[in-house]
Amino acid sequence: MPAFRTLLAGSTAVALVLALPVMAEAEEAAAPASIVLDPVMVSAERTEKRPVDSLAPVSVRTSNDFARFQPLSAGDLLDGVPGVTTSVSAVSGPGTKIGIRGMENFGRVNVMVDGARQNFQRSSHGENTMVFIDPELIGQVDVVRGPSAAIYGSGAVGGVVNFRTKDAADLLRPGETFGASLTGTVGTNGDGRRGTATAYGAVDWADVVVSTSLGRLEDYEDGDGTKVVNSGWDQQSALAKLTLTPNDSHMLRVSLIHNKFDFESGTATVDDLTTTANTVTGTYHFTPEDTPLVDLTVNAYYTTTEQEETRISGSPLGRETRLEVETPGFDVFNTSRFDLGGTGHALTVGVDGFQDTVEATRAGGPLEFTPAGERRVLGAFIQDEIALTDRWSLVGALRFDDYTLESGALESSDNAVSPKVTLGYELLDGITAYGSWANAFRAPSITETLINGSHPPPASFRFVPNPNLQPETAENWEVGLNVAQDDLFLPQDKLRLKASVYQASVDDYIAEYFNLVMGRFGPNFAASTYGYENIPEAHLRGGELELSYDAGFAYAGLSLSRARGKNAETGERLQSGLGDHATLTIGARDRDNGLDFGWRFTGRRDLDVALPDDPTDAADDPAGGYLLHTAYVSYTPPQLDDAVTLRLTVDNIFDTTYQTTLANQEAEPGRTVLVSGTIRF
Repeated sequence: MPAFRTLLAGSTAVALVLALPVMAEAEEAAAPASIVLDPVMVSAERTEKRPVDSLAPVSVRTSNDFARFQPLSAGDLLDGVPGVTTSVSAVSGPGTKIGIRGMENFGRVNVMVDGARQNFQRSSHGENTMVFIDPELIGQVDVVRGPSAAIYGSGAVGGVVNFRTKDAADLLRPGETFGASLTGTVGTNGDGRRGTATAYGAVDWADVVVSTSLGRLEDYEDGDGTKVVNSGWDQQSALAKLTLTPNDSHMLRVSLIHNKFDFESGTATVDDLTTTANTVTGTYHFTPEDTPLVDLTVNAYYTTTEQEETRISGSPLGRETRLEVETPGFDVFNTSRFDLGGTGHALTVGVDGFQDTVEATRAGGPLEFTPAGERRVLGAFIQDEIALTDRWSLVGALRFDDYTLESGALESSDNAVSPKVTLGYELLDGITAYGSWANAFRAPSITETLINGSHPPPASFRFVPNPNLQPETAENWEVGLNVAQDDLFLPQDKLRLKASVYQASVDDYIAEYFNLVMGRFGPNFAASTYGYENIPEAHLRGGELELSYDAGFAYAGLSLSRARGKNAETGERLQSGLGDHATLTIGARDRDNGLDFGWRFTGRRDLDVALPDDPTDAADDPAGGYLLHTAYVSYTPPQLDDAVTLRLTVDNIFDTTYQTTLANQEAEPGRTVLVSGTIRF
């Protein structure tokens, strides 16, 4: 795609252009103000560190990143993260599907909020596995790509995404101990509007945040000016979060998150839906000062997502559908730090588990596509981070998983052991190379294993359960490079780079099939079947790069990713989030006048083929791509003591008509102007 090549070539040119003023001002510039500090995450190794120090493909996005682009959905929070694809469909409403490296749906990506799994799934003609989150509640997102996070819970063959809700530290200005804020946002495409009120404080050993948000989005128009019917929604959300740290040894955090979305779905027939997602988490952290052998974390959570649906147009009028997924779970682990034989160790041992309970009814009977049932998953893990020398480091991990599925008289169970080994070497100060081999295991979901019943007329084919469905096992090889350089061109500037290439094999990959039987006068739906089966092996490969440079008065970020995947037996291209993706952001700050402004380019090509005539040609004939432009500016008048911030964002400036995946039924929004204002008290 020429536009995509232009973007890649342009990124190099932009980097050179940015370098000119940097070099010109190098001699006279003082230490630049407003350098953004490195975020910290509990990385793939479960120990706190900067992403650039983790021997794994990890990325972090913070509230500073979110504010520039005024996100409307959970997917917007992940824009520009290499290897990550998201999709929001008008058919499925405001829920966001998240994929990593071509792996998506049914828990292949472990999506969490404050460490609590979000396992809602409903099979239909729209998106399949979705998460319902108001981005106004989120302060940071941590992403681990691939099966590198062996100790983050079962099923993460694609990776991990953890949305962390806001803390008082995300909101307090320097010198403050408490405060409050009001934010209002309006948008041009779909007449979007949202209001958020937040109170927060950090006094002595207590940190508290209380926030509530109301929003509404009408049906939007695509780049051609065509209105996408039933693409809007109403939203309500709330957050209450309390953190107690009576001393340096103890920390207790409790959070309650509520999200409610009302929307309509369909065209020929229309359903009115209400989706309510609630998450309660409790975390206790014990780190006694007198021993490095104890660094204990105990996390318990309860998540429930309920969806109620009523047919308001078409037949059968008034039909009611209800689906609820409840997930209680826990996660307990301890890290012991010690020296042994001249090497430093961080030994982590833990256990985790969760249970999904699915209740699904339609008109008093079972819900087609999505069966009711229970899934129980228990796991145990051990990992050792070893500092072999000043330059060499080694990470070894082993995980055990056991699961059971039940639905009526049908039952399925299995277990597996998943190892991981990573070796890192610091080539030069701030430059580290690593190689990793990791296995991961995913238990089949209730739907994949136990789907049963018949599709509604007129296409009354049968859903066929497969209690003999085998779990997926993924083997991933990866080579990566981390670069962290400070004071490179100017005092206190920062350059960060993470790059990696990978190749993965997934044995017993679970895929859907539709066995359409043709009769004398057309399809014989009574004899046709739909279900899930194991593909002997699927292959995935690709590469990712994430580069950022911050000089205080100017900054730039570039992310690139390439993902390919196919059925190893047939050569058929996998239809899940593959292709090439590039995002380039360039910006500048004028702190003296309270300005932050910039431009973002987003390009994709070789998207999924929707319905190829010959599936065997799909790997060689991908289609689809787009190039988008976004501009943003924020103004925080210093004369008002930073009490007011005004923001303007223009998405899809040139009104491009595009789809994030060609399998979508509708185009994405055209040009959208977002204006917001925040007042702090």
